[in-house]
Amino acid sequence: MKEIQKLYQKEMDKICYKEEEKEKLTAKLQQETPLSKRKIPVPKRTLVAVAMLICTVSACAYGVLHTGSEAFAPLYGTNENILLDEIGQPIGVSDTDNGITVTANAVVGDANNVFMIYTMEKNDHSPIELSETDLSSLYFKDTDVRWYNRNINVELGVQNIGCRFVQQENNRLSFIYVMHTQNPIPNEKWIKAKFTNLCRWDAAEKKDIPIIEGTWTLRYKLDYIDSGITIPVEQTFTKGGIDFTVKNITLSPIAAHVEYTANDIPLTWKTAEEKEGFSEEEIQHDTTRFIKDIEWFLTKKDGTTLSLAVEDIPASTDKIPTGGSHLSPETTYSVIQRHFGFSSIIPLDEIASITVGNIVIDIP
Repeated sequence: MKEIQKLYQKEMDKICYKEEEKEKLTAKLQQETPLSKRKIPVPKRTLVAVAMLICTVSACAYGVLHTGSEAFAPLYGTNENILLDEIGQPIGVSDTDNGITVTANAVVGDANNVFMIYTMEKNDHSPIELSETDLSSLYFKDTDVRWYNRNINVELGVQNIGCRFVQQENNRLSFIYVMHTQNPIPNEKWIKAKFTNLCRWDAAEKKDIPIIEGTWTLRYKLDYIDSGITIPVEQTFTKGGIDFTVKNITLSPIAAHVEYTANDIPLTWKTAEEKEGFSEEEIQHDTTRFIKDIEWFLTKKDGTTLSLAVEDIPASTDKIPTGGSHLSPETTYSVIQRHFGFSSIIPLDEIASITVGNIVIDIP
């Protein structure tokens, strides 16, 4: 061991600098640029490799990103590619449980509507066994989709229309989740979506039949392009002895939203608590005179019309259109909001007008 130590010391002495050499080396280092400020060239090949690695890691962590047209093809078909690529926001966030992966693929929306499309598939890419199950009978036992900030959900007046399964293809289930809000949606908000246990409804047995067990939780940012326009109206019409004022409409290639008031006519019930004390017939009376009796339709420039009344949506549909309404009780009048999601993309430059009651609103 001593011999080894001597040999080590001897070799180390060979690389020791003399005092004169130390002074020359110190002077040279002081003249050079500090290491922290030096620019070290990196070969382009290395940069490309790093970029590819980052992209690969991101894709593995968040799922494969699709264009808007690719993601929404199960819903709208393949003929809407140009506009959907412009207004659709790819997401590509996934969660896996029990050998099943759920992916949020993309979102499209406007000031009052959000359509998010998801896929569900097995990790081994084998088929999801549904036998003769109708897609319209599929649903999650528990669904919770919301903005992170619970107060925002209240402020926006969020109406979660829920999930609709729209396609089974290539061993993959596609479904949409639709959200509608009474007030304009703020930009750049984070969504938390939680889906638990896929089931189907057995109408004969009147019970749900479990298909896939699991819980999938996804968090992602909504940063889509608002594809709509809002048009102030402030025009009045009369129906059934009631004066209505159309306040504004919001129109986009995916949906329409209108707000109007019943002047000097409050709802039969004034608060949610009071509503519980009224019969279904009394509540339906308000629904009929404020909503069902008021025509609402879209006219295209080619002369064709599209009813925007939810009552005119075929009961057998398993996709969109979707529609709904909201009544707000005020002291001396009532506020009515109605919305309708189109079954296909309708470019704004193809729309001539929206009619509410007997008020025709031209689309600029």
